[in-house]
Amino acid sequence: MQIGQPGTRAVLSALSPGNAVITATVGSIRDSIAVTVRTPGPVDRILLPYVPELSPGATYQMAWILMDADRVVLPTQAPSFTIDGASVLAVSASGLLTPIGEGIATVTATLNGKVATTSITVLAADHAFVWSDLTGMTDLGVPVDYVSSRALAISQSGRIAGTASTFGGASIRAVVRTAGSAASVRVLRTLVDGSRSEAFGVNSAGVVVGYATPPGGKRHAMLWNASGDVQDLGTLPGGSESVALGINNAGQVVGWSGNQ
Repeated sequence: MQIGQPGTRAVLSALSPGNAVITATVGSIRDSIAVTVRTPGPVDRILLPYVPELSPGATYQMAWILMDADRVVLPTQAPSFTIDGASVLAVSASGLLTPIGEGIATVTATLNGKVATTSITVLAADHAFVWSDLTGMTDLGVPVDYVSSRALAISQSGRIAGTASTFGGASIRAVVRTAGSAASVRVLRTLVDGSRSEAFGVNSAGVVVGYATPPGGKRHAMLWNASGDVQDLGTLPGGSESVALGINNAGQVVGWSGNQ
């Protein structure tokens, strides 16, 4: 057995099965303790610690504890994982959890014929809404291939601008929703593929403003016309970033530019 001594605590490292006596001495004071290192038994029990509720876009690495019949903690080995609720949650060979949809899933860990299960809840994704005194709150849903949405601006004519996101936030895009009974949601294009974008303002003509960030780049204020064509509004002199926050029916845009 080896002893390391970081600070005031002795750390014991078991090298092989057997008995050892550890003696601590300070001046004329000494004390001893007998320690037995034994060969661990086979896996008799798998413990799966509590997994918190997961939100869309959040991954979580599961942990596990292996014990023998005497409840001695064993060196880590990776169990195999299966899942009941594949439409809600995915689990990798290493135990990494990735939410897929709202609901409850059960994960089962198996090793040497021993089994443990745990239930995991995936919370509902954000959904954009519109509210009026006549209709109350209405869920605006999400575009195809996206899982969450947020409404951030509305025009006098009822057009709505905001964002839509995929799981994990791999793609966050500016969107606009047309007004009227045949309303539809359109994901707004960006100048550079893979850019993140958000919309913060829209006017009655359907012109949208916000920002876009190319991969590895800085935020730039953007304007999307009613046809979806996009224009980079640039920055103030000396600024490296800008964000457009609002637009009126005259086409005037407000926002900020700086070096955040």
